[in-house]
Amino acid sequence: MPVNVPGQLVVHEVATDPSGAAATIGESQAGPARARGQFLGRLAASLEILGAAERTLTLAVAHAGAREQFGQPIGTFQAVRHLLAWAQTDRVALESVATTAARLDEDSVPARHGEIVKALAGRNGRRICERSLQVLGAVGFTREHSHHHFHSRVLALDALLGTSTELTHALGAWARATREDPAVRAAVLLRDPQA
Repeated sequence: MPVNVPGQLVVHEVATDPSGAAATIGESQAGPARARGQFLGRLAASLEILGAAERTLTLAVAHAGAREQFGQPIGTFQAVRHLLAWAQTDRVALESVATTAARLDEDSVPARHGEIVKALAGRNGRRICERSLQVLGAVGFTREHSHHHFHSRVLALDALLGTSTELTHALGAWARATREDPAVRAAVLLRDPQA
């Protein structure tokens, strides 16, 4: 029986042979469904990255308040406060983009928006974890501390459906080639979510 460890991600690999399968629906129907599924998959991974990264930040803030050096909590030191502030800024940006993407209905999602959200999630999630680890110091690597579980989860989730580096490169090439604006229209953002 597997042991459930917070922050650990279990990935199972499944192999299939598509050569013997016949298509049951046409590409005109499958293409949009596949694109929507990929958007939702990237959004789900982004939200999970957000949760794992938030947990590392929470652990770092608690550590900064409890750990003392030179007779005072390390959270009072400017360098530590800057690291936590940068991590919090990355967290808020990721939360804003991911929750906005989750609110979008299928018709208002701009081109390649799932890739944008996932690229930001991977980059910001890794930065939050790295800054939290700097605050935690060596204790973050130990078996007794759970930071490394959440950090590993962020790294694994960043690798699913395109890493932040791969997606950013592909998005840049696409933007240069097409000159399209992938921004969400303001009218969509200002719409009342309760309506």
